[in-house]
Amino acid sequence: MEAIQIRGCHDCRQEACSWIFSGLPPEEFAQFTGLVNHVSYDGGETIFQEGASPFGAYIVCRGRVKVLGKAPNGKRQILKLLRSGELLGEEALFAEGSYTSSARTLSPTTLAFIPKEKLLGFIRDHPIVAFRLIEKLARELLAFQTKLVEVAYGSSEARLARLLLALGKRFGQPEGERLLIGLELSRAELAELAGIAPETAIRTLSRFRQERLIELEGPRIILCDLNRLQGLARPLPVAVHESLL
Repeated sequence: MEAIQIRGCHDCRQEACSWIFSGLPPEEFAQFTGLVNHVSYDGGETIFQEGASPFGAYIVCRGRVKVLGKAPNGKRQILKLLRSGELLGEEALFAEGSYTSSARTLSPTTLAFIPKEKLLGFIRDHPIVAFRLIEKLARELLAFQTKLVEVAYGSSEARLARLLLALGKRFGQPEGERLLIGLELSRAELAELAGIAPETAIRTLSRFRQERLIELEGPRIILCDLNRLQGLARPLPVAVHESLL
């Protein structure tokens, strides 16, 4: 199955683009879209690989993407999830060297690619874009620092509850009083995002189901009691404008 084809940025509303660029005056936004090339991927394809040289950044136009880091022992860790309207690969714009993470599609996906030198030139000429990009990177850095503490000292129950609520907020589809997480992740992927062992994730999900906090239908997860999940979760003290961390 192929991603929905997008002929150009004129196919989308400006406000649907990344907030880094969506608030620009129309003539400046048109200048930005003139830098963009669109590329489509099937689900499960690699967008860029750790160790490769970065040639630019991307905006997710349609679809969903996961960013993964690799430990020295070869184990992979999901660092964040992205959906349409979010920026991908911007961290590598300002560092010499190669990508330190990989990006892979979770579904058929269309991306807007902006070559590195053209994007850096646009950022230099538009200070508001530079400030928004700095804010995005700073918020993600603070969120990652908090997650490091959470992984070291937080309970697996609290981490998984926070993750389920965050997935529900970003990808949720209401089903009456319940909320279906509209993104199918394996138990191992859920464990990676929560920073816990897969066996712990399976046991904790089973306990949540027994307590009627959630329902499990194969890979589908339905949130049944948001209030009780919120009581278990410890939210990150800083909100990120894009990406689920």
